[in-house]
Parts: sequence; structure tokens; C-alpha cells
Amino acid sequence: MDSIVALEGRVNAALAAVGAETPETAHETQALRDLSIRAKKLRRAASRPQALGFFGPSQAGKSFLVGALLSHELGTLEVLSRGKTLDFLKEINPAKGVESTGVVTRFSTGALPAPLQRGDFYCRLLSLETVLESIATGFLVECTSPPVDPERVEKVMRDARLATGTGASPLYREAWELVWHGLLKKYQDRHPYLNELKRQPGLTSGAWKNDIRTTEGWLLVYSLLWGGHGYAPDLDKLMKMVLVGLEQVGHAEAIEAETTAIRASAQGHSLIDAACLNSIGTNKAAVTVFVSGSGGEVRIEAGVLSALISEIHLPLRPSSGSLLDRADILDFPGGRALKGINGFGPQELSTGRLENAIEVFKRGKLTFLFEQYALDREITALCLCSPGPTKPEAIQLQMQVESWLKIRYGAATPKSPSEVDRPSLFIALTKFDMSLGALRSDNAMGRWESRVQEACVDFWARSPSSWLHHWGQKNRAFHNMFWIRNPYADQMRALGPGDADYEAIKKGYLESRAVQRHIELPGDKWAAVEGDENGMPRSGVPLLASSFKLKLAENVKAREIAEEAASIHGELLALLKAMTPSRDESEAKSRLTEAAMLLVDAAAKEMERRSTGAVFGELLGLLSADEGELESEVGRMVGVLAPQSIKTSDKVKRLIVHMVKWWRDQATARVRTSQLNLPVTAVDTFVREVCQSKKLLVILGTNVFPYMSRTVVDSNLIASILRVKIVDMMSGLGVANHRPAVA
Repeated sequence: MDSIVALEGRVNAALAAVGAETPETAHETQALRDLSIRAKKLRRAASRPQALGFFGPSQAGKSFLVGALLSHELGTLEVLSRGKTLDFLKEINPAKGVESTGVVTRFSTGALPAPLQRGDFYCRLLSLETVLESIATGFLVECTSPPVDPERVEKVMRDARLATGTGASPLYREAWELVWHGLLKKYQDRHPYLNELKRQPGLTSGAWKNDIRTTEGWLLVYSLLWGGHGYAPDLDKLMKMVLVGLEQVGHAEAIEAETTAIRASAQGHSLIDAACLNSIGTNKAAVTVFVSGSGGEVRIEAGVLSALISEIHLPLRPSSGSLLDRADILDFPGGRALKGINGFGPQELSTGRLENAIEVFKRGKLTFLFEQYALDREITALCLCSPGPTKPEAIQLQMQVESWLKIRYGAATPKSPSEVDRPSLFIALTKFDMSLGALRSDNAMGRWESRVQEACVDFWARSPSSWLHHWGQKNRAFHNMFWIRNPYADQMRALGPGDADYEAIKKGYLESRAVQRHIELPGDKWAAVEGDENGMPRSGVPLLASSFKLKLAENVKAREIAEEAASIHGELLALLKAMTPSRDESEAKSRLTEAAMLLVDAAAKEMERRSTGAVFGELLGLLSADEGELESEVGRMVGVLAPQSIKTSDKVKRLIVHMVKWWRDQATARVRTSQLNLPVTAVDTFVREVCQSKKLLVILGTNVFPYMSRTVVDSNLIASILRVKIVDMMSGLGVANHRPAVA
């Protein structure tokens, strides 16, 4: 941990030494900012233990499973609070049959992230950028996006520049930059609204951000992520209300809440209750909380605070040898079905009430939180709760799990034998009692086939190429599934050992193709829920718990953190060397070789991780300028240079110098927002060395000069020449390639 703290300090020291960003240091400053963010996340991840996440559709039996697991491991469901105890399922999260929580619940027997001073429970809060990305994500996923209107964008930008009011801290600009970068990287070119928005002239240059000086101005800019100010007035209003709450708590990382604010109530005032979040704007009673660290007292609307809470930490009494000795448990809120095909339209987000806007925010918050926990290495192992016997409707969960797999393994499925044979992913087939109670001997095998295939496999698998069918290798089925039975459910009393149909149903289970394919050791997993134990039906939880322990004993998180620390250190060292050029020619050459090898090694690892050589082609594609954008920029520069009274050779020189710099900026930005896991510093060094090489400049000058000498300059032809020659140089590194003439 000390070495990671020291690494973060070195990155921040380098960033401070660079000083204010200038056009000459823009690339280096941005690279250091990226490293600073990665180091901060790494330090935060290293400070927390491994975590086992529970995820699934709403009403999937997740809370029961978590409660049963805690009870099995610790012998109690008591949550500790300053010497007092509360029963989790009775006093904090009782079963209600409706959407329950709106926050992530962390169960831990370890120390709190910070000691409590005045409150009873530690609650992490969303930051400004996570609030912004939550609303933006909810809009992009759940709502009808408009065509981008250049006039609306220009008006929003103009109004933002002229806006008066409270001066904005640097947090507001940083939030925009982080969210804008994150959304472009996440969606790539897959969301039409973002594609159009990023091409708007007012947003292509970063200079406009210097002119936004107030919080009101930044709120206008933020609204562009959900159609622009006035397109969805309810979202505009909700963002402003949540921002006021953030300001009230001083943008704190965490607060301390009193027991009365956490305890469940009929009025839905518990801060972790989804009903509390739903109450934003209804003038519900405010609550008193305390800022973690300073102990400052804040009075804030309960619904707004519920929206701001990302995670509540529930301390538990340690028990030697338990699962919680190895990991915390994270209970994620249940996923719900999307709203129809087109989602919420502008009319539904212009009602003056906030119900629909809150739904959009909740969707974005829960989607973003799960994704962010994965990116921050918070989820070491993941258990999917799949209820059945019918197929759930929350199909967007499929994509979220696929995203976790790609973050966790770097590919759709793992390649490491230890992960293929002993996955970090588990599926708990909850509500086994309902399946058993509904079955009869006639066509038992087909019914089990339906239970496993339709209600589980078909739900989590988006296509025949899904990880469920090709785990680690082609046609190898994922089989890390377990049955879970609720001993308190009535349905299970309908059928048991000794009943007339029982053996026929068990035989049908064991002969089912879906069971044989997707459930490893199906007999053992049936036995885990068969019969009684201590006067109650077996739940299957002990078998699942032992599997969790075996996986978490590998301490995968420690290895991943060490690898990321080494990666950050290597990139920082390469960047610092690039920023301090040597006068010694051999040393300068050695540094360039090191940077090149850093890129080559990273590309090789990425190819291995993805199991494809397409990484090289993808990288080359990212380094190649878009044809339309290139033609537009060349045309603009030709128009600027044409009326100037200078020699043609000087015009050619200015054109080429500008275009190679533009090319470098564009190429580096594309790689930075891509999903390639490559060191941007090394990529930028490569592009810079290619674009600024004397060999390339001579080639470009020789080929462009004849066409700039003409009376009518064909800018598109010049753009084609630039594109061909620069790409040739990048792919061949200056080695002459004979291009045969077209017959």
C-alpha cells in the first residue's frame, strides 16, 4: 500500500511540475492527468479488501441469498452501530415485494474507511462527475435522443459563456472532461446522438472551456448530454437539485448518517430505500448528517441525499474462518426492465414533476455504479442471481455482465486455465423451491430443460456466441451454476423425498441436457438442496459459500493491483524521459527504443488478452485520420493560405506543419478514447516521431508542392496524398514500398 501511495505522489508531483497547460505541453499534461486518475483509483482499490458482488434483476431473491450467506458464515444478521445491533432483514432492508434499495450495500467485518466521529453509519457519496455521468447514462440508455441541432448547441454554449452567478471551482471543468472522455470511450461510435454532438464545431476545441466561469454556465454545458437546455426540463431541474445537495455537503467523499436515517420505516424515509430517492422534490423532511473527516453538521433533503449516496457500509461482527475474513460482500440494487422501445420522450421529461426524471437518474446511477465498481477493481468475484421459473425482463443486465467480463478478463471470456476451470463468475439459480413445487413427473426432463435454458441461459446469453456457450474456448459451456432454496418458502413443502413424483422429477433433472451442460456435478448440487437439516429444508448456501472461499483464497485482486501499479510506473517513467530530452544522441535513441518497446509489448499483451491479431489493424485505423475530417481541415487551411502573399514553398511548409500537428492531436485523442488497453504516452511518442520526422516532411513537401502551385488547388487531392504518405510512414516506418501503377 505504501508503494502505491508513493506512486500516486510521484505522478501528482510530475503534474504539478508541468504547471499550467500550454499548447506545447498539452499532450504531456493530459497524459499525466490520466495517470493521476488511474493512480488515485488504484490507491483507493488497494485500500479496500476483495469484494464478492451480488447482481441480478429486481426481486431475484438477492437479499435472501445475501442474508442466508451472512447467517451461515457469521451465525447472525446483526449489523453493528456504535455498540448497538440492528437486524439487517428486519430493521434495515425488510422484504417488501417491490424495488427495495437505491444504493450499493457493503457488508464488512473489517475496519471502516475512516473512523466515525458523530454519526452511526459511513456512507460514500457520488462525486460531481459521477452524478453527471449517471444522468447522462440514464438519458442515453432510457430516453429518446433528439437529432443534434447546431443552433441549439451554439445557443447553449453562448448562454454558458455569458451566464452570471456563483463562480465555478475547477471541479466543474474536470467533471465535464472526465465524463465526456468516459462516454466517448464507452460508446465509441455506437450512439448516434454522441456521434453528432462530438462533431459540433463549438466542442471540438478545448479553448471554449476557459470561458465558462460559473456553476450556472457549467449546468448549461452539462445539459448538452441530455439534449441541451430545455429539451428535458425535468432533467435540468433534477441536476440542479442534486448539485445543490453536493454543494451543501461540500463535495465530500463520504458522510456519517444516524441510525434513524438508515432504519426502515413505513414512510420510506430510510436513506437506502428506493422510495426515499423517489421522493426528491416532494418537500419530504430533511435529515441531519455529518461530513466524514471534518464532522461538520449538514441539514439536507432526504431524497437528494439518497440520490447522492453510492454505498453504505454495514459493519458486522467478525467470525474466524468466515468468508468475510477474505472479502467484503457488495449487494447491488436489482435491475429493472427498460421503459419500452423508445424510452422516455421529451414530453415525458417536461411535466414539471420529477417522477420520470428520477427513473432516468436511477437507471443511470445503477448502471454506472456497477460499471464503475468493475473498473475500479472493486468486484473480485461476481454472483449472478437468476430467479426463474420465468425469464426476467431486465435484458440490459446481459450487457452489464458482458462489460464486467471484458473489464475483468480483457475479453469476452477468460483465457487463464485457473479462471476457465474455476471462474470468478457464479450463477445462483434462486427460488429452486418454486421450480420444485411446480413440477410433476410428466415431462420432468423437459421442464428442467426449460427452467435452466429459458429462465437462465437464454436470459444471460444475448446470442449463440455468448460466454455461456463458449467459456474460455469454443463450445465449452459455462457450468458454474448452483441451486438456492428458501427454507421459509411455502412452495417447497409441495414436494419432497418420499413423495410419489419426487424420484421421477429428480431423474428428469439428472438427464436434462441443459443441466448436464451448464451445471457441474449436478448430483452434488441437487444433494445440497435435498432433504432437511436441523428441521429445515437444505438451502444450498453452504456449498455455494465453500466455492466462494476457494476462489477468493487465490487473492486475484492483489495480483491485478500489482500489475496496474507496474503499468502506471512504466508509463510515468517513459513520459518523464520523453519530457526531458537528452543532448546525448545515443541516450536519446535509447529512450525512443524504450518507448517503442513499451508500445510493442503492450500491443502483444493486448493481442494475447483478446486472442486476436486484429489489435494491430485497430491501432493503425485509430492512427489514421478520418477521410472526411482530413479533407475538411486541409480545405480550411488551403483557404487560409491562398490569399497570403508568400511563396508557394512557404505555403506548402505551413500547410504540412499544421497538418502533421493536427494529425498527431487527432490520432492521440482517438487512441485515448478507444477501448484498446495501450499506453497513450507510448502511442503519442510514436505518432510524434513519425509526424515530425524529417524523412516524412521531405516526402510530403515533394508530393504536395506541385498541386499547391496550380491556379486551382484541389484540397481533396492533397488530403489524399497526406493520408497515403503518413499512413505508409506509420505502417512501414520509412521503408520504401513500391506501389504498382493501376493498369
